[in-house]
Amino acid sequence: MTSEGEKRRWTEEQLAAIRARRANLLVAAAAGAGKTAVLVERIIQRLTDPEAPVSLENLLVVTFTEAAAAEMRQRIGAALEAAVARQPENKGLRRQLLLLNRAHISTIHSFCLWVVRTYFYRLDLDPGFRVMDPAEADLLQLEVMDQVLEECFAAEPEGGPITDLADSLGGRGDANLVELVLKVWEFTRSLPWPEAWLEEAVAAYRVPAGTPLESLPWYREIKEVIALRLQEAAFYLREAMRLAASPGGPAIYLDNLEREESQVAGLLAGLDCLTWNQVCERLTAFSFGRLKAVRGGSVDERLKEKATGYRDQAKKLLKELQEEFCRDEAAIRAELDRVRELVTALVEVVRRFDAAFRELKRRRGLVDFGDLEHLCLQVLLDPEARPGELRPSALAMELRRRFEEVLVDEYQDINSIQDAILALVSRQEVISPCDGPGQASGQGTALPAAAAPNLFMVGDVKQSIYRFRLANPELFLVKYRQYQEREGELNRRILLKANFRSRQGIVDGVNFIFRQVFSPLVGELDYDAAAALVSRAGYPEHPAAATPAIEVYLQERQTGGDGEVAPGEETPGAGEGTAAPLDTAAGGGEAAAAGAVAGQLDPEDLTALEREAWLVARRIRQMVQGTPERPGPECQVWDPERQAYRDVTYRDIVILLRATQDRAPVFIEVLQQNDIPAYADLGSGYFAATEVETILSLLRVIDNPHQDIPLAAVLRSPLVGLTAGELARTRLAAPGEDFFTAVMKAAGAGEEQRVTAGDCFGDSGLGSGAISPVAGELPGRNSCSPAGGVQPPCTSAGGDLPPSSGAEREEGDAAREKDLAARLRGFLARLDRWRTMARRQPLGDLIWQLYRETGYLEFVGGLPGGAQRQANLRALLDRARQFEGFARHGLFRFLRFIERLQQNGGDLGTARALGEKENVVRIMSIHKAKGLEFPVVIVADLGKGFNFQDLSGDVLLHGKLGLAPLYLDAAAGIKYPTLPYLAAAHRLRLEALSEEVRIFYVALTRAREKLILVGSARNLPRQAEIWCTGLYAAGEQLPPMLMARARNHLDWLAAALARHVHGAPLRQLAGVDRGYLLDDPSCWQLEVLREPVLPETGPGAQVSPGVLPPGRNAAAGVAGAAGTVSATTGDGPGGSGVPDEPGTRGETGHTWLRQEVARRLSWVYPWQPLTALPVKLAATDLKRRFDVFNEGDTPLRPGGNGFTRRPVFLQEQQGLTAAERGTATHLVLQHVDLQRPVTPATLAGLLQELVEREILTPEQAAAVDTGAIVTFFAGPLGQRLLARPGKVKRELPFSLAIPAGELYPGLPPAMASGEAILVQGIIDCLVDEEDGFLLLDFKTGKVPPDPPASYQEQVHFYTRAVATIFNRPVKEAHLYFLDGGVDYKVE
Repeated sequence: MTSEGEKRRWTEEQLAAIRARRANLLVAAAAGAGKTAVLVERIIQRLTDPEAPVSLENLLVVTFTEAAAAEMRQRIGAALEAAVARQPENKGLRRQLLLLNRAHISTIHSFCLWVVRTYFYRLDLDPGFRVMDPAEADLLQLEVMDQVLEECFAAEPEGGPITDLADSLGGRGDANLVELVLKVWEFTRSLPWPEAWLEEAVAAYRVPAGTPLESLPWYREIKEVIALRLQEAAFYLREAMRLAASPGGPAIYLDNLEREESQVAGLLAGLDCLTWNQVCERLTAFSFGRLKAVRGGSVDERLKEKATGYRDQAKKLLKELQEEFCRDEAAIRAELDRVRELVTALVEVVRRFDAAFRELKRRRGLVDFGDLEHLCLQVLLDPEARPGELRPSALAMELRRRFEEVLVDEYQDINSIQDAILALVSRQEVISPCDGPGQASGQGTALPAAAAPNLFMVGDVKQSIYRFRLANPELFLVKYRQYQEREGELNRRILLKANFRSRQGIVDGVNFIFRQVFSPLVGELDYDAAAALVSRAGYPEHPAAATPAIEVYLQERQTGGDGEVAPGEETPGAGEGTAAPLDTAAGGGEAAAAGAVAGQLDPEDLTALEREAWLVARRIRQMVQGTPERPGPECQVWDPERQAYRDVTYRDIVILLRATQDRAPVFIEVLQQNDIPAYADLGSGYFAATEVETILSLLRVIDNPHQDIPLAAVLRSPLVGLTAGELARTRLAAPGEDFFTAVMKAAGAGEEQRVTAGDCFGDSGLGSGAISPVAGELPGRNSCSPAGGVQPPCTSAGGDLPPSSGAEREEGDAAREKDLAARLRGFLARLDRWRTMARRQPLGDLIWQLYRETGYLEFVGGLPGGAQRQANLRALLDRARQFEGFARHGLFRFLRFIERLQQNGGDLGTARALGEKENVVRIMSIHKAKGLEFPVVIVADLGKGFNFQDLSGDVLLHGKLGLAPLYLDAAAGIKYPTLPYLAAAHRLRLEALSEEVRIFYVALTRAREKLILVGSARNLPRQAEIWCTGLYAAGEQLPPMLMARARNHLDWLAAALARHVHGAPLRQLAGVDRGYLLDDPSCWQLEVLREPVLPETGPGAQVSPGVLPPGRNAAAGVAGAAGTVSATTGDGPGGSGVPDEPGTRGETGHTWLRQEVARRLSWVYPWQPLTALPVKLAATDLKRRFDVFNEGDTPLRPGGNGFTRRPVFLQEQQGLTAAERGTATHLVLQHVDLQRPVTPATLAGLLQELVEREILTPEQAAAVDTGAIVTFFAGPLGQRLLARPGKVKRELPFSLAIPAGELYPGLPPAMASGEAILVQGIIDCLVDEEDGFLLLDFKTGKVPPDPPASYQEQVHFYTRAVATIFNRPVKEAHLYFLDGGVDYKVE
């Protein structure tokens, strides 16, 4: 047949990868080498092989993601369909097409799931098991951890190793221990034999007396650290010698420098032959002598300064070695003994947790993704196999016979257990026990000739960027070094170096950078001829095509607001700036206004990332729109679909960032200000949304009010509406105490008086109009609004405007303090009731009640983006209800779950207005861009510092080095790094750097036609000197020990560019005019920007939000900077519009401002009568609405229907009120089991259960008249409920929007038009019968004279709500009075 591959010309290497048989094949495919096409073509040719065709059911294809599996299946299907179309009579092809959906083309987890479901009977596993959601698994882990730690501490009442471990780790509660145990446990799950790894981790610290330190597993790493530091010191000393020997240099220093360099070199050369004590002695004895004095004016001061600077660097390195590593051998052994105790205790807790978690999952019939791999391995591994021995079971042999070939995509990203599974189902040698803890590496026995190896692996270790997900690129590297390229080898390596993606200029630039940076130390391999890219893209020539030069822009990172250099770093790298959107409303508004006087942005108000974003925006605008001198698109790009060139558009451009969280929004904001459409699929931002943060803060305060930051956030938010000045006065009520104590004292809570239920919704909070409908206005009651309505704020952030006299000032201060105390008392009363509700009601009900009582859900709907904000709040409610479905209930556990979700980088994301397939500039992380390609790539934020947080924990983990804790002594209050810790930190840092250089490689190889690189560094001249350090290094590769000092991608890029002929701007910046330059064909356009790029000024210029356009003067700028004041002005009923600016009527600016302030303070709200109306009404309050409206009192506060507002001790002493007794009765009616007869005995059992669950107190249960309930269910209405229990809805909440004019006919038509009032209520009971609904409303207490008339309007709205919501009528509505057993039908 003619396959898809025959339409294209394959290279010799690609054909070898497609056609090679009967061998293990490792295909090292470089970026853009067409590895997916090769993999698909190999499968097609295997299916259609005329000599030995295979069937799809006999192939196992493993991909990295489900999306990749779907794409692979689609491409194979398309090739098969094309083949069937050419050969319709070929039944074999048609059969393969039918087998496509059943073929094993999936991720490794999907394959493991298939194995476990197929062979579940070989495992102690319920066949109906369910795979847990990751969030559910996290919650169960926390639940089990609580149980395990409780048991551990209970077993050590007088203290013990586990208690000692917890105390040593410190932290809030046992959070550090929990986090560490889960981290270790999760790490071991990526290993085939986790128990063996844990055992070896403990055994590594059982050091018998007399065992030389040099034989311990971590000593090799320690020796490498020392060697690297010595190499670096020797390099700096040689550089100092070179400068001293230069014309004008301090030649008098040469004797000292040569002697010192010789000592360092001698120590380095003999390092392998020295014992540890000898190494320490040599390091301790090393000293730097005093340099000879230099006569003034006899040498070049700059050369002298540089030479001494290099020598100081060498001195610093030697001093660090002496301080960190030189310690007595006896002390080291004592440290190891202490560490053994900690590691033993930690491993014990991990084992207990693993056993408890496995047992819980077994009982519940649950598995997680890690279980799938381990259960699959258990099925495939011979039960007699020892740890580290990959001996296949009988079932594995069966699968080996079934699968003719096992093909693995992205092999560089698998972990050790996945590699073991693939080895067992493919025809591999039996692997002998490993030489590393829990791993599978070693020699194997040969396979019989009939069982030729059949594992096909394709990937690129230079693109292995998922180590943070426990991927192990070493698995690829081992095979890469062991396999041979010769044809006929059983283990063969094939290199695909041809790049069919990028233009020649980009390929040359990538090769130039990475052949200098990659090394076995940083990158874990050499970027030699076998790793270098070969350009084969073959773009047609075109005069308008993009220029071959790679553009590089370096910006000065200004110190103001851009962050500081991370402590502990030896060299001042580019650092990392603060990423914050351009939002003058969030701060800096005055500065922005000042900058607006000239009609342009003030550079001091922009962070380094924002300045980069402005530069990128300008460059994009130039490419797509052109410049005034040359309008129109700058270049054209090749369109593969059209097979022609076309103008570059926004959708051709992508901006790649190392991390998008908190950084992509900055670029989106700036691009939008420049009218450039942008899209970023952040998958985050949900928890950062203000409305979500506010409700989460409220939940945290409900859980524990003694949390200062959440409490201050709630008080400052619209939920309470305190101003900054009021918060300050509250804080001063109790200096030195926590904030909640200050709130209590400011509220006068020390008085022997509890706030009553009526105070809960007094003159504060959302119910009183604390939330302003004016966007951006600070909420809160103020003296300008005596009726509780919303008025323009008449106070500053610090308090009210000062009265005119001392007496008035004192009177005003007293009134404000009294008002503040009343508002705080109202908040504390509500908080107390909410905390009671949190203990008694489900979490979802609590959150919904908070929404209802506060009105916050409706409030955010009136803000900009209100629909999205409301959706975010509803998502939080849904998440809480989902949480209740798979976890133990409780607010504290839910908050822990949210915190864990945030710590793990999880987020719910928010909706986007643009899709990524539209004509937009896409912004994405480098990780997400892997596997993709774009015509124009802009890699920005190159100065962002690497994240080395994982290297600073109390305990480090490494696959080969095991567990490496700090020396921890809680009693002495000390901790410091042990030698094993330093060894693990060194290895992990090098692995992290290797990961980062591979990430940088992935970023640069995404570009097809144009590549632009942007970065910022602080103190560019000084930084340029550091980058130019490698100019005198011999050979193409930069010194690896210098590359290991990099703190960001820009350090690698600039160091390499400094050795290019086009890197002259860098060398000029550093003051270097000579050095070793590489002869390279790559072309670079390097621009160093000492001043930030800002938007052009003039008509139509783009400016930051909140910045005034050109033409406005300083006075107008100050007025505009007020923000909240200008928000309430404008045309409208009673408004006077915006006044003339100063100068138009001859006034001075000061007079104009005074008049403007007076005008705004005397402004009267035109819709004042509406402020007396409630936004919401409870259905039970409808009959009193006219009293409220006519008397002019404060409107009714909806939502005040909580369970109880009186303290429990008052209920115990004075008995329950009628309202409290009625609420308890309704609660019992809600929980009555309708599936069985209602008798006194069943009701007694129900009451006992409600008391035990703390839903009712004993006093409340005793007040319930069970006889009345039994009487009701014995009557005709009760029998109708019992006859159809599945159709009964109880305590059904509803919300119904009613035109204001209908509820208040006396309103003027102009005001009533378009206004609606939300009526909310809860229907006691609704029964769905065939011909309509039966509605029941239960009443307790005395029967009024005319019950139907008293409650007719309330029941009317109930029936109206039911008819509206369900689109079905209410056929009967009844009032049932339990106390008298009387039923009234309401017509």
